[in-house]
Amino acid sequence: MHAAHILCTVLDAHQPNPLFRAPVTNPHNILDVGTGGGVWALEVADKYPSALVQGVDLYPPPETWVAPNCKFEVDDVLKVTILMHIPFLTHS
Repeated sequence: MHAAHILCTVLDAHQPNPLFRAPVTNPHNILDVGTGGGVWALEVADKYPSALVQGVDLYPPPETWVAPNCKFEVDDVLKVTILMHIPFLTHS
């Protein structure tokens, strides 16, 4: 999965923001559903240290170091109750 992420980052290097295509310049809350290994969430957390990055997956990511503004949840996103535990989705 890391190789696919690196390939996409290299191919999108000409984009203003190779991590995502949304026209957002200063995000405050970022949700990564199906975060997998958490590589994308950690890169976005590094790029935007003032944003809260929340990664959700069925299994915990194998990463040992996590940025202070990045949190990982182990849960099933197909269950409706998970939406109640993500603060920026319920208080928006």
